[in-house]
Amino acid sequence: MGWTASGSIVRLGTEISQPHRGRGSKMARQLQKSTLYILKMEDPSGGKVPPFYKIGITKHTVGKRIRQLQTGNPFRIVPFVTYDIEGAELVERHLHRTFSENRRILEWFSLSEDELSEVLSETDRFRSEIEELVVEVRMLDQAESDDNLIDPTEEAREIHRELIELHASKTKNDLRMKEAKSRILALTLNSKGIDGISQVSVVKPKPSFKKALLKMSQKELYDRYLTLPELNQKLRIIGKKTPSDFSDYYDAAKKAKDLIPVVHPLEVTDQHIQRTPEVVQLHSEYISLAAEGGTIEGDILLASMRLKVICGTSGGIKDVCEYTRQERLVFDVDKFKVDNPDVYSQFTTTGAMSVRANVKRSRDY
Repeated sequence: MGWTASGSIVRLGTEISQPHRGRGSKMARQLQKSTLYILKMEDPSGGKVPPFYKIGITKHTVGKRIRQLQTGNPFRIVPFVTYDIEGAELVERHLHRTFSENRRILEWFSLSEDELSEVLSETDRFRSEIEELVVEVRMLDQAESDDNLIDPTEEAREIHRELIELHASKTKNDLRMKEAKSRILALTLNSKGIDGISQVSVVKPKPSFKKALLKMSQKELYDRYLTLPELNQKLRIIGKKTPSDFSDYYDAAKKAKDLIPVVHPLEVTDQHIQRTPEVVQLHSEYISLAAEGGTIEGDILLASMRLKVICGTSGGIKDVCEYTRQERLVFDVDKFKVDNPDVYSQFTTTGAMSVRANVKRSRDY
């Protein structure tokens, strides 16, 4: 039988004026409250089923989500545990990355009883650390910042040192993932992919409206459609290193990328390449790095939110970070298209077919 864990939320003490309401950003969406669920499968006849569990989120009822997933599944899908969580998408993403070595297809994970216990423990741990922060940071992200930089506290300095180290670890991890991915794609050649490891598809061109060209050639007309308010927020950590600062990792990733053959869309075949021990080893390394990266990203998220709370409504902390939130007007492309169909068509172009190649972050073999 499934059970539900409902979170109690405590709002921290910073007082914030009425937040600006612009278009939703990715971070704003991730900070919203929704339901995190873990689903399992049952055999209606009482037989054994694979130890697969789905980890996902929904803004609707879990029952509705199950009905969407049930079609075509020979087993009965039932809830194992559900949580109503502030920032549920952040928790979901953290779990997907942290347990990527157990990931099989899409959001389905193969978990033993001990591994399932680890998932539940990590969910409780990460959730308990972020929920109160999420509520306050969600408010702070919508509050326009002032121009003041506050003096750093000892806590702010400690978080800054932690973030510098975490971002360095993340950058090195990302570069190692890029190297492993490139080596796999180099072995993929012009096929449709390596069974269970890589996927290659030919992407048809889509029309693209060139706002920048319109702005250059007809700025007065462009400016008339800067009507949509948006609060742009950014946290910049001062002193954070760039990928090129880690020359060994950077050079290795670049060298591996150069191994990938240039394939024209018409050269992509319908054939799939069979897995070899070499590519399976590379894929295992790639998935392990993804899991490691998930842990690092979770730590970065927590430290960044703590730093935002210290900043409050200020524009940042001296020698530590800049936390800017400024309202701006963005181009209303939908209204422009309705009002100026001919001009819209004039500045809309269609590119050429392209090849898209990806490496799976799951192991379904």
